[in-house]
Amino acid sequence: MTGTSIFAWALVVLNAAMVAVLLRLSIKLRWHLPWLPLLAAFFALRAGRRMSAALSENYLTGGRGDLAIDATLALVLIPMVIGAERMARSLEAVRDEAEFRAQEYERARRHYTQVVRHRVLNPVTIICGGAETIKAGIVDEPTRDQLCDAIVASAREIQQVSLEPERRGDEEYELDAIPRTQ
Repeated sequence: MTGTSIFAWALVVLNAAMVAVLLRLSIKLRWHLPWLPLLAAFFALRAGRRMSAALSENYLTGGRGDLAIDATLALVLIPMVIGAERMARSLEAVRDEAEFRAQEYERARRHYTQVVRHRVLNPVTIICGGAETIKAGIVDEPTRDQLCDAIVASAREIQQVSLEPERRGDEEYELDAIPRTQ
């Protein structure tokens, strides 16, 4: 094997590697850069042409300028692809962080809604039910007094309710309305 044939096979491998890297990068970037697969197709054609030239031992197909073009393209594009790969990894990390924060915010919002419902709607339900029963006039005097006491106690409970998201009682123990960080 001569130096020229080794160089020709090295260019085949280089072109094939560029195809693999560009396609992998396209997948990581979710096909948002349509020129990457086109560039990969170009390198696939170059690799096929180089391979047929190397197999036929016609190493200089297209002249020395063709070899120089392959080498120059590789030297220029390899740092660009490495930079794009790093960018794709950082974009993926940012996307994962944003997705985590969105899910965590939604979970905390649901828990906060449950806390507010428990702390406000329960007393309001007692107030409404007691008032409707008294208004209907179907209760005796001691029951009416009990309902009035329950209405007053529930109204005072609402006056003093804290809507802060920290955990309060046993019934709210499972709820955590503060978003967690990763």
